[in-house]
Amino acid sequence: MFDMLEENKQLTLRVVEAANEDVAETIAVGRQLEAEGFSDLNLSDIEEYIESHDVELETNDLIELSEEYKDKEQDIEDALRDDVKESTYLFTTPNIKEYIAMIQTAIDFITKIDPDIERSCFIRRGLQAQIAPYDLIIKERQQASKQQTIGKFLMPSTSSCATGRTNRYDGRSRIFI
Repeated sequence: MFDMLEENKQLTLRVVEAANEDVAETIAVGRQLEAEGFSDLNLSDIEEYIESHDVELETNDLIELSEEYKDKEQDIEDALRDDVKESTYLFTTPNIKEYIAMIQTAIDFITKIDPDIERSCFIRRGLQAQIAPYDLIIKERQQASKQQTIGKFLMPSTSSCATGRTNRYDGRSRIFI
């Protein structure tokens, strides 16, 4: 029994010693900050801070902290949503084309200055593979802007009236005969 008490006492002393070392390190770091209020930091300030957080929270305190957390979480979500809106705004076709042109310029420059043809070809292929999805986006956007509506596609053009020819769809392809 006496041995157990002695072990607990030794363990407690080690914990207190470790805590004191942590406090001393905290004071040293605080003094290095050279910010207002930190240069004169001392042990009693740290102890006071630790003791102030030793109080059990009331239900109202917990509710208030929870609401503050939810508000902060909402602010973060709003900021992320704004970032997404901004990045969508910047993800325009001209910006993508400019990005592709910059990468192509870099590829050309690497090919020009690197004496190792195998390495420069490897880099060229890798970069071109990386920007391929952007090329695809550009092509899709261009195709979408060129597509006609089904009504315009099937309607006879006004020029056929002037020539006396009629456009008839042959049913097999998009060719009018």
